[in-house]
Amino acid sequence: MVDIKAQTANWQPALRITVPTRYSCAYNLWNTYYNKDVFYVCGDGYLWALKAGYFGSDVGLKKNITPIEDALQKVKNLQGIRFQYKEGKESSDVDNNENFRLGFVAQEVEKVFPEVVKDMSDGVKAMSYTDLIAVLVEAIKEQQTQIENLQETVSQQMYDAIFLKEQINACCQKSLDYSPPPQNQNKNTKQKSNSSINNNKKEIKTKLQQGKLYDNVPNPFNISTEIKFEIPDNATSAQLMICDLNGIELKTYNLNQKGLSSIIIQGSEFAAGIYLY
Repeated sequence: MVDIKAQTANWQPALRITVPTRYSCAYNLWNTYYNKDVFYVCGDGYLWALKAGYFGSDVGLKKNITPIEDALQKVKNLQGIRFQYKEGKESSDVDNNENFRLGFVAQEVEKVFPEVVKDMSDGVKAMSYTDLIAVLVEAIKEQQTQIENLQETVSQQMYDAIFLKEQINACCQKSLDYSPPPQNQNKNTKQKSNSSINNNKKEIKTKLQQGKLYDNVPNPFNISTEIKFEIPDNATSAQLMICDLNGIELKTYNLNQKGLSSIIIQGSEFAAGIYLY
């Protein structure tokens, strides 16, 4: 049947082709070069083209051009779904595992991007999926900027942590090597006192060298990390302190094990960041 109307209202047909079955096709375009149909519309509602579709996008066709703002946050508000189309006669294959599609619900998209949703003459909402490509591109660009900023921040924090560690090590070594100058002593007494101080320094160094603290594994970590340590038998007490990059103590663990041992630090105990121990 061919039904031609000379005058139509908006979105009403001027030419209609009725097909007899669900998968019958209309508007077929046969190309002798390929010896096949290169374009058609299936009676089930699918459009097929051999290669691709082009849409007018020349700058001369557009006005009021503005950038898309807050694309990432808006994309996060979209909910992608997996679904089946309802059939006209509710055929028996409605609930099977075939003919599933991926997409959105137009009513939900309209709340975020009303520009891509249109009300058709029969009341059904339609949307332009291709318009969302521009949104996804801008969202990816925003996300990449956040990643680069985070990488720069982490790199700076790592540099600060290394610098602070070197300062702490230098300070500890300076304290270890320091000996107060003797006062009001004769020459013989001075020599004896210096000898005693040097012996004490060696003894302190020996005791300190018996205690060891190893790098945590894994590093970095999300779930947990293990810190190994060695505590000398003559130690009376030992503690493991976790500090931020400003040297502020955040948590202290009492270590009661002597010799080689370890402690497990759970990632849930601290926020994401870089810490010293």
